[in-house]
This record gives sequence, C-alpha cells and structure tokens, in this order.
Amino acid sequence: MATSIDDTWLGKVMGERITVGKCRQLLELGDEKSKRDLASLLEMRLLSRYFDPHLGPAKKTFLDHPGFLMAASACMMIESLQRHRMEFLAKSTERHGAKIFEAFFSGADRPPALCVTCGGGISPAYKRARTNAFKNLGTLNDCRLDFYQDIRCGILHVGEIRNGWKLWRYCYKEQNEPIRDPFNSALPICDPDRQKGVIYADRLLVCVADEVSKCCAEFAAGKEWESFRSAMEETIKACQPRKSK
Repeated sequence: MATSIDDTWLGKVMGERITVGKCRQLLELGDEKSKRDLASLLEMRLLSRYFDPHLGPAKKTFLDHPGFLMAASACMMIESLQRHRMEFLAKSTERHGAKIFEAFFSGADRPPALCVTCGGGISPAYKRARTNAFKNLGTLNDCRLDFYQDIRCGILHVGEIRNGWKLWRYCYKEQNEPIRDPFNSALPICDPDRQKGVIYADRLLVCVADEVSKCCAEFAAGKEWESFRSAMEETIKACQPRKSK
C-alpha cells in the first residue's frame, strides 16, 4: 500500500515498478532512456486496460465479448492517446470530443480548427505515415464526426448506437459465418458501403491498439515530446487527493 503519493504505482516497464516518484524522475531527466520508459509505461497502461482483457488464451482471437464493450474500449484508447499527442488536451478533454476523433481518423496531429500554420486545414506536414491497419481506420475519415456522435457518445452516454449504424463483433462471410481473424490487416474495420453502416468491433479494436503502439514508439523517439510530457505531468497530478474546501 502506498505510503505517499510518490509511492503510488503507475505500472511496470521491463519488470521494474514505475511509481509516481519514478515517473517524476524520468520526466525531469528527459533523456533517451527516460523517454523510452515513459512511452512503454503509457503503452502498457492503455493496452493492459483496454485491449488485453479482450484476448483469448492463445492471444490470436478475442473472447466473446459484446461488440459494444470492444468499441467502448477502442474509444477510450483513442481519447487517452490523443490527450498525449495534442498538448491543449493535457489537462482536460472536456468539450473537445469531436475534434479528438476528427484528428485521430484524419491522421492529423491536431484538430484542423486549431491548426494555425495551415489556416484551419489539414496540412500535409501534419499527415502521419499510416500502417496498413491505420489505412483501414482511414476508411472512417469521411464519417468521423458521425462516429463520434452516433457510436462513441451513443455507447458511453445512452448505451446504444444511433442513426442506422450497426456494430458487429466480427466480419462475416456471405454465408453469415464469422471471420474470427482480427489480426488480419486485409480485413476492413467497416463495410465500405456506408448505407449499411456496419463496423466490425474486433478489427476496430485491433487497429486502434496498433496505432497506440505506433504512437508510443514515436514518443519513445522524442516526437511530440512536449505534448506527451504535459499529459504525463497531469497523470501525476491526478494521483493527488482532492483538496478539501
């Protein structure tokens, strides 16, 4: 049991316990190893909470969890990841939900509305190289606002999805047989026909987890360091008890 805030356990990196105190030290050092350890800490915290619990014993497919639960986990990873990538979100993501999802699915480092150097548009300088998995996520680019309003807010606020969207746990063959192969990057995360409005929850979860790992590798290399550091500092502050009035 933690005896002080600095003893509060945040996670493990390469078998080493990372406490709040250790996290402070790593942030102060800011050297290459410290950045790698902090990035590994974030990756561990996100994947162990929102991805790993869905995996089956062989870790090649998912347990029969509801699609709503898998999609909710994906949304939580998106919001937490973007908080570490976009500095103005470090303290709070409140009232920025639509911009968070717009930036994530478009591949921009910051929301277009706040992208000063390119006059509000998405500058090629802010476009990120995408893995095959992230290209699949890019298929949601044209309906990213709908995704936020109808799926993310629908699931987390009222327990339903809206406006004709469908959320299936797996892709299905024409014979209505499920394709339980979530790590197959050739499989889409949504039906290309928007009129059907179908999202495959297992593929969505895998693609978002892939993006988490990719971004954490970039944090480890020192990219977007100021945004990442600001968010980690807020994580430390969040461990402190609320002051009595």
